[in-house]
Amino acid sequence: MTQRGAYLRQKTAWGRRLFVILYIVCLGPGWPTGEAYPQSTKEDHIACVKKKWIEDMQKFMETKDKIWFKNYINNKKCVFIKGGLKVTITEPPGIFGRFVGFKYKGKEYWAFKDSIIYKK
Repeated sequence: MTQRGAYLRQKTAWGRRLFVILYIVCLGPGWPTGEAYPQSTKEDHIACVKKKWIEDMQKFMETKDKIWFKNYINNKKCVFIKGGLKVTITEPPGIFGRFVGFKYKGKEYWAFKDSIIYKK
């Protein structure tokens, strides 16, 4: 075996180890979900009935478009949520996600991931 072959084999082994470590970290315990870990909401945050609408609300806040923002609230596409509501996570945001899906009183909502207090 040549030195180059040994070097490539060692480099590949480290690559596999790194992949396994990242795989475990990313898919490990994950976000707490389900009834076993009821989460709660934070005060003065927004939740929308559809994921698309919470994405729109983010754009409205970034562009400071108060008219469309109020329109979504007035048409009940989105609501302000109270703090301390017990919710069940249905769609965790993941590592790089911005939004979280949750259920409250049987109805599904979407909110910014920082709208939820995650407990374990």
